[in-house]
Amino acid sequence: MSVKTVKATKRRNRLTSIAAAVATAGASLLIGVGVAAPASAGEDVATGVFSAGSRGPVTEWGQWVGRDVEVTTAFLPQMTWKDISEWQWGIGLYKDRYHRMAWAVPMLPDTAGVSIQQGATGAYNGYFKKLAETLKANNQGDSIIRIGWEFNSDSYSWSAKKDPASYIAYWRQIVNTMRSVPGTSFEFNWSPGSGNNMGQFDSVRAYPGDAYVDIIGQSLYDHSKSFKPEQYVERWANFYNQPGGLKWLAEFGKAHNKPIAFSEWGLTKSCDGLDSGDDTYFIQKLHEYISNNNVAYESYFNHDPSSCEQHKLNTGNFPKAAALYKKLWVEGFAPKAAPVTTGTAATSTTLVRVRTDSDVNAAKFNLDGAHLHGANYIDVNVPAKTTRSVAFYLDKAATGTATKTEFTAPYDFGGMSPISPTALPTDVSTWTPGTHTLTVVVSRYNNLPTITQTTTFRVGVVPGVDDVAQPTATLASVAAAPVVTAAPRQVAGR
Repeated sequence: MSVKTVKATKRRNRLTSIAAAVATAGASLLIGVGVAAPASAGEDVATGVFSAGSRGPVTEWGQWVGRDVEVTTAFLPQMTWKDISEWQWGIGLYKDRYHRMAWAVPMLPDTAGVSIQQGATGAYNGYFKKLAETLKANNQGDSIIRIGWEFNSDSYSWSAKKDPASYIAYWRQIVNTMRSVPGTSFEFNWSPGSGNNMGQFDSVRAYPGDAYVDIIGQSLYDHSKSFKPEQYVERWANFYNQPGGLKWLAEFGKAHNKPIAFSEWGLTKSCDGLDSGDDTYFIQKLHEYISNNNVAYESYFNHDPSSCEQHKLNTGNFPKAAALYKKLWVEGFAPKAAPVTTGTAATSTTLVRVRTDSDVNAAKFNLDGAHLHGANYIDVNVPAKTTRSVAFYLDKAATGTATKTEFTAPYDFGGMSPISPTALPTDVSTWTPGTHTLTVVVSRYNNLPTITQTTTFRVGVVPGVDDVAQPTATLASVAAAPVVTAAPRQVAGR
């Protein structure tokens, strides 16, 4: 059953803790698993889960969610070459085709004297041929193979940052070797961590080429050192807009005619005070994204590596998010035609404008009279050289403390990301539907008079009042899991 049929950190400290669990348990198994959407979006997305030690937690997960688990994501141990190439005990647990397997395959063991440079020469091909034979012998010759994951970080010995050419050459050696074993139909998942800045490295530099990749995946965790838990809109915006983020993932997959995947993902509770909290917004947005893009499979990382890094969703860590997850995942991933932001096209003299793309050069509407849905970018059109500040007063008179004040251009109501040069959205899906006002007060240098203007606009859909039929001038809202039209760091999630 290929993905085409189904649907045509881990940082070293995490792996170390898991590997230690293996040793402690006598090699126990590591299981982890416009607004028009693409034609294949949302159809037959395979769902998966991580679980440690046995198949029982995977079954328990499916019963908890209320739908079958279709993919079990597992990690091969990496202590020795033998662990990587012929871990019969662990691989053998799935001989009966309990679920389709998505194996995370280390490129190198934790032994001295190995390197991706040697791998690029074919020196290790024998180990990967043996792995392919072991999988085939255990009825897993169609597994998803995630080679050398999160290579855009410094977490693993197979990091591509210093030598992407060797990473590419080694990847191709592995793929050619495993494909050479008769009777197999593996699919190979190239899977960086979300965002180039996870390791200050552009993952595209290590892309092995379309002939050697079947799925383009990512790891994504709802955690950021740049945003507080209550900044859930801003945090998601960075997951989406950052170089190498979700917008890039959809675009890159589409450009290469490959399905995408969330090879591992999860909410986060951590000791640094910058975790996601009980983030229903992340669950909602990820579901929308999956529904509206060509996603082959997703796999929740239902594991708590330590008391300071918790992801389990079915144990009470995230009660509101867990309830929403169950509701949405049982409903499935039917593509959704999202409402769109509408209005009159802005001109060069329009003061308060709205757009639906973080790119400040994207098409804009006049905010006055506009009808907003989802994520929008509201800005004030004034020159920086004469502007001291722009104060925004949302739904209140222009006195006292402003809702938001911007001192540097561009003057976006949502502000700019602290970790990447993109504007942050104002997601009106969190607002009360109906009419709203925004008053802007522009203070200027050189004794120029202050500019004050109030705009009135509508938000959301009011049943019985709003006709959601699209008028002639529309902009697609990114709220509905933005499918992408132009190319764009992991907020280091773990």
